[in-house]
Amino acid sequence: MGQFRTSRLQRKHRFIKEFSEIISSGVSWFPVVFSRHGHVFWHVTKPHSLATRASPFLLDTSHQCGGYSAAHSPFSGLRAPGIRLPMNMHSRRNPLKKRSRSTGKRDFRHGVDHQAPFHGRWFPWLGWVAIVLLTFAAYSSAIRGGFIWDDDAYLTNNPLLTSPHGLWQIWTTTKSPQYYPLVFTTFWVERHLWGLNSTGYHAVNVSLHVMNALLVWWLLRRLEVPGAWMIGAIFAVHPVHVESVAWITERKNVLSGLLYLLAVGSYLRFETERRWSWYAGALGLFILALLSKTVVATLPVALLLIRYLRGWRIGRREVFELVPFLVLGAAMGLLTMWYEVHRVGAQGPEWNLSMGERLLVAGRALVFYVTKLLWPTNLTFSYPRWELNILDPLQWSWVLGAGIAGLLFWWKRQAWGRGPFVGLAFFSVSLAPALGFFDVYPMRYSFVADHFQYLASLGIIAPLVGNVAWGFNRWRKSDSHGNGRLSAWMKPVPGLSVLVILAALTWEQGQIYEDRKTLWQDTVNKNPGSWLAHNGLGVNYAREGRQEEAIREYLTTLRLQPNSADAHFNLGNAYNRQGRQEEAIQEYLTALRLQPDHMDAHINLGNAYSKQGRQEEAIQEYRTALRLQPDHINAYVAHVNLGNAYADTGRLEEATREYLAAVQLKPDSLEARYNLGHTYQLKGLKAEARAQFDIVLRLRPDFTPAQKGLESLGF
Repeated sequence: MGQFRTSRLQRKHRFIKEFSEIISSGVSWFPVVFSRHGHVFWHVTKPHSLATRASPFLLDTSHQCGGYSAAHSPFSGLRAPGIRLPMNMHSRRNPLKKRSRSTGKRDFRHGVDHQAPFHGRWFPWLGWVAIVLLTFAAYSSAIRGGFIWDDDAYLTNNPLLTSPHGLWQIWTTTKSPQYYPLVFTTFWVERHLWGLNSTGYHAVNVSLHVMNALLVWWLLRRLEVPGAWMIGAIFAVHPVHVESVAWITERKNVLSGLLYLLAVGSYLRFETERRWSWYAGALGLFILALLSKTVVATLPVALLLIRYLRGWRIGRREVFELVPFLVLGAAMGLLTMWYEVHRVGAQGPEWNLSMGERLLVAGRALVFYVTKLLWPTNLTFSYPRWELNILDPLQWSWVLGAGIAGLLFWWKRQAWGRGPFVGLAFFSVSLAPALGFFDVYPMRYSFVADHFQYLASLGIIAPLVGNVAWGFNRWRKSDSHGNGRLSAWMKPVPGLSVLVILAALTWEQGQIYEDRKTLWQDTVNKNPGSWLAHNGLGVNYAREGRQEEAIREYLTTLRLQPNSADAHFNLGNAYNRQGRQEEAIQEYLTALRLQPDHMDAHINLGNAYSKQGRQEEAIQEYRTALRLQPDHINAYVAHVNLGNAYADTGRLEEATREYLAAVQLKPDSLEARYNLGHTYQLKGLKAEARAQFDIVLRLRPDFTPAQKGLESLGF
């Protein structure tokens, strides 16, 4: 009888040991690159004695419904022969919950069973350090870069970043180029820390990207995705992300991505512990992410996909918990749509697309982005804008192909597991705001851009790398010819090779962000039809004083895009610098005919009239500019020039009013301060004039006109 009891007790302990080994194997799967000799490098494990080890990418419940066995697919479940996991498909209880022997409480830290005998203590640091060093090495060329394209409007020439009330206005007004107040707050802080030193801004972008890669690794560990470290490392150094990291303005992507991933982590903790503090944290992080970039409004759908992937219940209660996320995302999305149309300028013939044309854009864009992820060559800042023809059957093949792929992944979810379908769904949903269904300003130049797929890329990278990692490990463990030791040594080779190649491509791509000229020249070389690049190259030539080359680029731009108001405006500027006032005026008038609310064209047309002595016409243009866009970033310029026109006609009171308005918008404007002081001097207000001249000299001690003004006042 005692022997029988002992046998029963031994069988019970053996069952518990095998069950614990299965669960632990699921939560301690680590990267392909850092393992050898059959031991996982972070958790020094003994080879499992189980006959099969399925990938823990998905805790599927198909075995409870007569589905495929776990051993058939890396995405189909975690199950050992002869052992049925005690998991209910309709239960809210997380199947990964474990109880600590010492406290009896469930332990969820990092998704790892800390009772496991093979839990490493120091090895995770190697993974973190490796990702950090690899990422900074790959982006070392980008960190040395400068400011490009619209960095002027967002950063270098943004008066909100230097105004005493700028931080308040960033959050409470619509004066920013876009309503992403958290992004502009970071710029405001950095502007006060290191001014216009571009290296600081680039370093912050790269640091945020590194944190995102580490969070990707951490979250995929919690979700038990095979090759989690490798996925995080590929995300860190994939060249399609260079545009999001090396372009300072795209702080929007890396910052919103960080908050998005943190929100996902907080929500997962809420799901496992059911503590509402974690829910509040997830909601708060989601709000901050929306205030960085509203593309993250798709987070609620992503959370539902995670529930489906894990086999967790999706009922009315679970959907109701996501309603606040959906409402906030929709509200911020509507605000962004309004901003894009009324503030950024996403309106006109370039956006007048039918629903059929938008479907063509969406289908082709999905295929385009997958192609760039799998074969990241010939990446450029601006891709060709596709010509759309809903009567062309070939163009519908992109839509048909994308639809068939989605249906196939859904149909094969039992055989292949849910992972591939969830990955494709996450990829498509995350890209949805940039697939042509909503009007965004970049559609003026191209329907696609690398930075659009920053977070969405995980939907392709994770299933692909996870599948390869699982397959390689299964092949090595099932090797019956004694080559297991050799395959263990071979295991790091493909992973390291991929990372080295991607890092090299990232370093090379980062070089094109050295400055504006390098960026535009690279874009013209890869996409000769990019009128955006030709126009930008002309602006760069104009800044260098090479007006003839600038005019040539502007004319090329107009040949490619005759209705470009910006090209006509820039051509007028070049003519103006050459003293060709009549030709400049004609170009400004053409720009205003194409875009009546082009504020800079109104201002420069007023300047041209003023040079010809036509002050009343100049005053009218300045007034029109301020009436159309009183909160424009260059509104202070219109106030200064309008004040000058009033002063030239002897209307000193009106001139004083305009100078004061300019100073209020940009307190460090030398022109506004000096002209205000000079006007006070003309009015006999010596104390007020001296105060303005003193401020000018504090801002710029070598400003000669202010020095002479003080001398004329007797100081």
